[in-house]
Amino acid sequence: MWIVSERVRSADLRKEERVVHQAVGRPEHDYQRLSCSDGPDDGIHVPGQRLCVRGDHVLGEGQRWCTDCFPEKQGT
Repeated sequence: MWIVSERVRSADLRKEERVVHQAVGRPEHDYQRLSCSDGPDDGIHVPGQRLCVRGDHVLGEGQRWCTDCFPEKQGT
């Protein structure tokens, strides 16, 4: 599966958190649609690098799965 991460602010402003989404289709003009997108104009502008990973991929420190893209991975 293809994944892409989004940098978000955490409650602690000294820390950075990355939410990992499932990418849908190819990026077009620096814009990536996501599995959790609400419509054709919803997604991430200038996303990070797309990665092709296996379903049992383990996230690194400071990363978490998107709750809408990966409801089955919550708590892992």
